[in-house]
Amino acid sequence: MLEHSYRSDGTFKFRDILFRCPPACEEGENRVYAGAQNPGLDMDKVIYFAASIVWRSGAGPWRRDDRVIDIDLGKYKEPLRRFLLGADGFPAGTLLHTWVSSAEGPALAVCHQPEEHRFDGMRAIKFAVPGINFRWTVASHIPERYMAYGTAPADGQFVAVVPDLDREDHARMLRLLWNRAM
Repeated sequence: MLEHSYRSDGTFKFRDILFRCPPACEEGENRVYAGAQNPGLDMDKVIYFAASIVWRSGAGPWRRDDRVIDIDLGKYKEPLRRFLLGADGFPAGTLLHTWVSSAEGPALAVCHQPEEHRFDGMRAIKFAVPGINFRWTVASHIPERYMAYGTAPADGQFVAVVPDLDREDHARMLRLLWNRAM
């Protein structure tokens, strides 16, 4: 997966391959691609990669700089482990979304460790590798509007391009850098 993420030499294999096929839907500047329909992408590997990062983030507390990161996967930890071992299918009550950045140049190099956040009463673990953002949602009930264009467990294994999310991430990174500089 990392080989296909944005590279400092300006290459971004994953996005290049994704854009070889037309989007499944478009609304304004937002596009959603059916990764499962793209013969150049192995979406099962993308899903496995994201699942492994989420599982590792919840395997126990770990230290990042001066912070202790302790993501509790709760009842989703064991089904996620079993999925990674190939013993079970994609864990019930979870949803993966994947976004590819529309930005160009060094702004794509943003990478961040898993962090928890809440939205619409659900809990999610979000992380990024250069050019690609992942959000793993866990909830007893995930509304259909979120399931429809997910990467997993959706049949289409969708990948989105949402420029507003790029702008939000860049603004957040600038705030973090500003706060550290002060």
